[in-house]
Amino acid sequence: MSPLTLRQLHPQAALQRRLLRHEAQLQMSTPSVDVEYLAFRARSSLGAWSGLVAAHAWLGGRLPQLSGLLVRPPCAEHIRQLFEVMPRPVPAPLPVLAYDQLEAVERVTGRAIPPWPLLMVDTGTGPLWLTELPTALQLPAPKLGRCSGLPAGLELMLGFSQWRPRLPPATGDLLRILDFSPHWRLNGRFAGAFSFIEQGIHMTSVPSMSPEQAPEPTKLAALPVTLEFSLPTVDLSFAELAASLEAGLLNLDAQALQQVQVRANGQWLGCGELVRAGEQLALELHQVREMPGDE
Repeated sequence: MSPLTLRQLHPQAALQRRLLRHEAQLQMSTPSVDVEYLAFRARSSLGAWSGLVAAHAWLGGRLPQLSGLLVRPPCAEHIRQLFEVMPRPVPAPLPVLAYDQLEAVERVTGRAIPPWPLLMVDTGTGPLWLTELPTALQLPAPKLGRCSGLPAGLELMLGFSQWRPRLPPATGDLLRILDFSPHWRLNGRFAGAFSFIEQGIHMTSVPSMSPEQAPEPTKLAALPVTLEFSLPTVDLSFAELAASLEAGLLNLDAQALQQVQVRANGQWLGCGELVRAGEQLALELHQVREMPGDE
């Protein structure tokens, strides 16, 4: 089968997500491509960290009175030189990232910055994006109390189709996934979306939905049988699920895409391998339940 097109996450995505949950002043933001930035590296007690500031926005926030004294705006190189000689040109974005000096300052364009969201904080001198965090930075694990050992009932759904069974399904048949909408459920209830990445599965969560807000599997056509496609059941506890959500990553078994399950109107129909059939994804059946009348 052709490989899925996988979205690459920031190398520190797990730490980003945990910081985002614990530090209210942080948010995720993608730097603009048409802005010139100053990229710098600073050293804290936990190790080095790196950040970005928009050059002209930083100057306006750090020295607001300067604009009234200049005939024309300074060039980015002059701003870089000023940034470099200041003892602490930007406040520490977090107390644990307090620093004494900068190790390097350089100009970068927005187009040269990887196009993934970064942690961002408004420091009072303009936005500061965190491009690298100290590897020694640790956060407490999520606490679930007495519920941590309970089974999570996690289902990884791939999507839906409508099927008019003219003939009983047989090994080797292709069942097309017409509505490919990867999402995960807890005990049958919609809980969030997921996508495939190189490291496994990237999971996102959403606030609780009422049944009428959940994805509608029968929107394609009013046909008699609804097919549901899902990855193999994942056995993990609530504590393990919480840790995966904090990291935004669930490890995917190497054989999972060869063991995709399909249910017809809620009943197990068969399993097989996820393949590409032209522009669509499909399930090639390797095992099929016996149907009434089968010989």
